This record gives sequence, C-alpha cells and structure tokens, in this order.
Amino acid sequence: MRGAGVVRFVAAVLAGAAVCASMGSLLRFTKAEHMPAAVSIELRDHAAVGPVPPVRFLVTITGVNPVERRINATVTVKATEYEDRPVFVDSDGRPVVDPKTGELRAEFADLNLTVTLYGTWLDDAVVSYPLAKVLAPSTLTSGVSVAIPAEVDPSRFPNDLYSLDLSVTAFLPLQVGVTSADTQQHPTAAHGSIPVMFGVAVDNRLSQWDFDTDMPVTNSRGPTGLQDIAIVLGRGWTSWLFIYAVSLMPAIIGAAFAIRTRNRRGTAGDASAAMELAAALIALIALRQVFVPTDIAGLTRLDYLLGIQVLGVCWLMASIYLRDPATHEPPLIEPQPPTTPPPRRRPSRLPRGHAPRPPDGAQRPPSAQRRPGRLS
Repeated sequence: MRGAGVVRFVAAVLAGAAVCASMGSLLRFTKAEHMPAAVSIELRDHAAVGPVPPVRFLVTITGVNPVERRINATVTVKATEYEDRPVFVDSDGRPVVDPKTGELRAEFADLNLTVTLYGTWLDDAVVSYPLAKVLAPSTLTSGVSVAIPAEVDPSRFPNDLYSLDLSVTAFLPLQVGVTSADTQQHPTAAHGSIPVMFGVAVDNRLSQWDFDTDMPVTNSRGPTGLQDIAIVLGRGWTSWLFIYAVSLMPAIIGAAFAIRTRNRRGTAGDASAAMELAAALIALIALRQVFVPTDIAGLTRLDYLLGIQVLGVCWLMASIYLRDPATHEPPLIEPQPPTTPPPRRRPSRLPRGHAPRPPDGAQRPPSAQRRPGRLS
C-alpha cells in the first residue's frame, strides 16, 4: 500500500496547489505603480531636463501577440501644466494655434508627428501621431495603437516571457518647430527631433501578468538624448502553477488505476477502472484546448507534458487492461463436498445368538471364541 499512499499524497498536493493558485489569481491586482493612472501622474510631475519642455508620451501595454512576437500597446500624449508645455511654431516662429480661435491653423490640420519606438536588436515601430492630438491631449480618450517587436519564445508556454528595451523618439514635420513658452529666454528649436519623455504602464486586462521594469518613467536628455526602459512581461506564478497542477491530474488517475489493478492480482477489471482511463484520456485532450491560447502556434511545454501523459496512460492500457484475456478470467473453483453431513443409517439387526462377523484379520473378542466342549 505504499504506492497508494504516494498517489494520495501527490494528488492532495496538486489539488492544494491548484486551489491556492486560483485564489491568488482571483485576488491579485496589478501593482499600483504600473497602472496607467499612477504612471500618468508620475509622468506629469517628473522634472524635465533641457531648455525646451519635452512631449510626454504614455505607452500602455494592452496585450501580446505570440505569433508575430510583438507587444500590443497604445501611445498617448499626456497633458502637463502650461508653463511646462512645448510650443509648436511654424517656420516664421508663429504659433501653429490661432490665438483668436484657440484652434489649430488650417494649414497644419493634417500634420503628424513621427513617433518611433525602438527595441534593442529588434525592428522599430513607427506611429504617425496627429499634431492636433498633441496640442489638445486633455480631450483624448484613447491613444494610437502600435505593435512593438519583442523577444519571446512561445514554445515555453506557460513560462513564456516578452522582453525588450524600449526607447521613444519624436520627429516634427518640416513646417513645424518647437520652442519654450518663454521665447525670450529659449529660442525656437530646429526642425526635426524634439525632446521626449515617456513612461510605460500595463492595462488592467493584464492584471494577472507579472510586469518588471527598472523604472516606469525616463528622464529627458534633450533632442539628441536616448534613454530606454527595460521591460519584461510574463504570466504570473498563479497562472502557470494552476495550469501545471491541473494538467498532472490525469497522470494521478492512471497511477491509481495501475496500483489497483496490480493489487487485484489478475482479476477481471470492472467498469469503473475503464472509466478512469477514459476520463484521463478525455481530460488530456480537452486541457490543451482550454489552457493553450489559440494564437500560440507549434508545440509548447504544456503539449509535451500532456503528450507524455497520453503515452503513459496508453501504456497502462496495453500492459494491464488489454493483456492476455486468460489472465483476466476468474480462476476455476474445484467442486467441494457438501457441507451437510449424510443422514445416519440405522444398523441392521442380527438374529439372536449371532455376533457380527469381524473383518478379515481382526481378532475375535474372547466372548465370541468357541469354547472346547466336553466329550461324553
């Protein structure tokens, strides 16, 4: 019974791990410093470096794309105080916003900033950000979507990680330049790149993921400066622990079937044993469709784990349940004598004066021996 005890212990451990992981996943939230609201406040209050105030971008991660190995995100310009906002001017130094109406001048209505998101050793992601949205960020409800290339190995699911070193630059169109609000102290900047400060946040839809970074907001270093933020995004421990714990349950079913069959010493298996194996195989087929996302192509760690269990259960069926049928037949029982004693027979009466004849070779009792008679 030692094997049965081990199986019970492992099953209890896996069940406890699944319960703890599910509770931790339900009660877990994204770290406060990585949420968009917190990063936006820090981005707004962060001190800028340089004569010209930077344009402040918020990069919010909204999802992952394992097929294209990219991170989906939105890029949004965050509002700042008027004294700390850059002023966009035309080639003559006049503001691109009409001072009378407060709206963007008609000749600049269709201009876009070219925002480039760089990743170390990866391709760049380019976003055309409307200049009108840059000038009125407080009225924005959503940003511009972008897919950022990232380093990822989807075959490591559920332990796959998305990582990159992110940098952001912005370039103005030729007709527009940028300057400080105090034009007497800071002259108009040249056309081309402008100072940028950006922060990285995680959307609430990824609250169950782990997000690690060395800093949520960068410091601006002027038009030629380039800083990056190291980003690592992965599934939380609650996700992969729950997946592994549930995926190993069919192996426990197969082990329990093997131990019970061995203890029966060749007796015929009942219907419940067949149901155990059928449940294990059906669970293995369904778990892959439930746990592995449809956008992950190819074999993953979970596929190899489930495949090994399928082979193990099939081996049990071949070696125990489907072996020689003669070994599954119940042993023949030899006929036994009846347990009730036979009826007692009454001895027959002999004529008076006659004693029963003893068997051959037996000595006759003295009373039955013939005495020699007298001769007359």
